Amino acid sequence: MASNERPLIDPSAPFRIKVYASYRVREVAELTGIGVDKVRDLFASGEYGECIKVESQRTRKFRKNYTTLLIPYDALANFFSRSVRKSA
Repeated sequence: MASNERPLIDPSAPFRIKVYASYRVREVAELTGIGVDKVRDLFASGEYGECIKVESQRTRKFRKNYTTLLIPYDALANFFSRSVRKSA
């Protein structure tokens, strides 16, 4: 684990996920085993709850604007509870 990474697994927490206010797309991909692009598509649609979208404000016209997607714990918990119900 690199120094800027935070622990994601907590055996005593619900769904064995350490509770944070929000998660990065890469972290959710690591937890779920789903690709980064698929995670972005699933959570950006709002199907599992409202996500935080932070858009960059580029001042130069030729620079691309980026959107950072932060996934709240509630949306991640909804994802896991629905996937558990589907598999049962």
